[in-house]
Amino acid sequence: MKTAEYAKAYDIWTRLLKKYPDQQEYYYNLVISCVYQGKWEEAAKTYDLLEKKNGVSEELALAKQRIWLHLKKVDKAVAEIQKLADLYPRESRYYLMIGDLYMEQKMPEEAKKQYDKALKADSTNPYIYSSLAEYYRKNGERDKSFENLKMAFKNPKMDIDTKIKVMLSYYSITEVHGELLEDAFTLSKLMIDAHPQEPKAWSMYGDFLIRDKKYEEARTAFIKVLEVDKSKYIIWEQLLMILSYEEDIDNMLKYSTEALDYFPSQPYLFMIKGIAHYQLGEYENALKAFEFGRNMLISNDETALNIWIYLGETYNKLKNYPKSDDAFDRALRMNPKNVYILNNYCYYLALRNENIDKALEMGERLNKLELYNASYQDTYGWVLYRAERYEEAKKWLEKSIANGGDANPTILEHYGDILWKLGEVDQAVIQWEKAMEEGGFSETLEQKIKEQKGKKVTE
Repeated sequence: MKTAEYAKAYDIWTRLLKKYPDQQEYYYNLVISCVYQGKWEEAAKTYDLLEKKNGVSEELALAKQRIWLHLKKVDKAVAEIQKLADLYPRESRYYLMIGDLYMEQKMPEEAKKQYDKALKADSTNPYIYSSLAEYYRKNGERDKSFENLKMAFKNPKMDIDTKIKVMLSYYSITEVHGELLEDAFTLSKLMIDAHPQEPKAWSMYGDFLIRDKKYEEARTAFIKVLEVDKSKYIIWEQLLMILSYEEDIDNMLKYSTEALDYFPSQPYLFMIKGIAHYQLGEYENALKAFEFGRNMLISNDETALNIWIYLGETYNKLKNYPKSDDAFDRALRMNPKNVYILNNYCYYLALRNENIDKALEMGERLNKLELYNASYQDTYGWVLYRAERYEEAKKWLEKSIANGGDANPTILEHYGDILWKLGEVDQAVIQWEKAMEEGGFSETLEQKIKEQKGKKVTE
């Protein structure tokens, strides 16, 4: 509607009110036409007329307050709420509203007087303590501020969303000011005590616990959330991340299976379920989970990468090597610098003595990405062994042992095998025996030692 039309409407509603002064909707329509023409004071006067007819009310007082604040006439805005306070002296929230208004206008001392009046009217109102906390914070009195904030948080009358808003501000600020983390935990616990069945309270507490690496307590918090509300996917994911970190395989399987009843298209849940089955040696069940998860993928994110990696691992366990290689190839296309894939994939090729040129290329790339990793040096050395490049293999195994592989039975056995190929039989036996001492045990290892020692006896 154009300004001219509002002017026309203004004339119409003015005439109608003179003729029908009891028609209350006409007053509101007149106010609208005043506002759109910028006649703010006349709008307030219209509300005054309505107030004379109906008496003082919160609705009208707040409406007029908004007008006076728009006109930056703070005293008149305060006067409107003061009428309510005079009419209902035991209603603390009107004093609180005046106090907050003074705080917004940077008049803290006037605000404090109103907060004191509010406390005298009703000391059980938690929002008074919240406002006092803000007053003391801005006044630089941190201890008093926090004491009042605790009073607000322990009161179940303060709504959970207001408390969560405060906690979110703590979540942000404690990233920079870690000394406030203890205060955040105190408030979180008070919030839970006041709202023990409120999932938002437990969820917020869990977020703080995760960031502080208190995973066991965080797990309890998220389980509490799920006991009340199973509809938030992010809670399931946070819980499963903790269980995965703790390697709690049984609960990974339990909660991922339950979560899939509510979110059957989330690939992350299939991934966790598959990992649990894989760790339990249930490779067929793991494969089903990973394949379901693969079919749900919509982006090449970390979950997608991990599903393809685990498909490669699971197919390898089930001796379906073409599909295992295909899965690893897909994973490598997603992340060509992933050292886990490069290491395992080229090692599996070496064990099978297949596609050695490809394994050599991956092993070389792997050790350029990470220079001093004993396990990766062993892998490359073992691929060189399969390629019958024994002198080079020996050098890489010696690097591996120098970088900490001297206590790894697999690395020691590999070193012994390479030395044996080079004709250094005595040294090979020494390495194999060291492998046995470090916990290595296989029929092959034991047989190699017996055979070489047996040859010595016959000689």
